[in-house]
Parts: sequence; structure tokens; C-alpha cells
Amino acid sequence: MFIQTEETPNPEVLKFSSADIRFLSKGSYTFGTVEDAKDSPLALELFDLQGIGGVKSILIAEDFVSINKTEHFSWLVLKPVIIETIVEFFKQNKSVMINQESPSTSNHDYADDSLEARIEELFETRVRPALAQDGGDIHLEKVEGNVAWVRLKGACAGCPSAIMTLKSGVENMLRYYIPEIEEVKDVALDAEETMID
Repeated sequence: MFIQTEETPNPEVLKFSSADIRFLSKGSYTFGTVEDAKDSPLALELFDLQGIGGVKSILIAEDFVSINKTEHFSWLVLKPVIIETIVEFFKQNKSVMINQESPSTSNHDYADDSLEARIEELFETRVRPALAQDGGDIHLEKVEGNVAWVRLKGACAGCPSAIMTLKSGVENMLRYYIPEIEEVKDVALDAEETMID
């Protein structure tokens, strides 16, 4: 089993993938703490990393895992242990999720013709594939008036180019295909700006 690693625009995040592994059948899960990961044996093992630690957050998607490391750890130390952990996990035929009912591409069931459903369809067909190349994902939180509130996940969360991705990429695409949307905001980025003010 060969695990491929890819750098992402976020220097604290690496993307791990393999042609031999399908991590999830659909969607993605984000884990920011060990407590968040209680339903994912893989995430729990990645947070522990054989007692080394150093993992800040994890995004598990269909065909990759993005690991966000803590600043004081080096990829030279963590990368081989992460690869070994993933390989051993799948050699033992363990389940990635204990209860994989409905992973989060969306937490909502929208009416087929609703604005939210149209946004989700655009995310699924155009936005998620682009973000997945960099080890990230996006989640629609809510729509208020002409503003779509989203949450960037994985390598995209906290990335130095997150605002550019959001405004130049996601917002422009939504405004083109769904003219009712005039602005896209990330709930996490907006919260950070509010704390700074």
C-alpha cells in the first residue's frame, strides 16, 4: 500500500492519499479535537500518532486525509509516523467511522429548488473538487439574504490564501451561477475579524 503526500497552500497542512484506499463512501468529516474524533478510530489514532501527538486537526474525505500539525512539530518527524499509522490502520481492516450515517457535505435536507440546494449542487460539482486538490473542503452553514455563510475545512481552514480562495474563487463562482448571492463569508474568518475589532 503506497501513501502519497502532497503539500497544500497551507504550510501547516499535508494531504495524504492512496490509490488503494477509499477513506469514506461520501462527504467529509472534520475533527478539531480528540473529543470530536470519538466516532472515528482512524482520527483517534492520527491524533495520538503512537504517543507523539503534534496533530492539531484532521479532515477525512472520500479519497484523502488532510492533517493540520501544531507549529512546533516538524513534518520530517510527523510525516513518516502518519503514513505508518494510516497503512497499519487499513492493514487491520478497521472502519474509519464507527457510525457513518450521513457525512457532512451538508447537514440539511433542502427542497430541490431552494437556493441552498442550488448552492450545494454547485459546491458538489465545481467547488469541492477544486478544494479537494489542495486538501480542503467547504460546508454551507446558512444563507441570510444575499450572503452565503460557509465554513472552509481541512487545508483551506486557516490557510494564508483562504480569503483569496473565498472571494476570488467561491464568491465569484456563486455570483456567476447564482446571481441571488452577492457575497460569501466564512463563519470562522468572520469570527476572527470580530475578535480583532
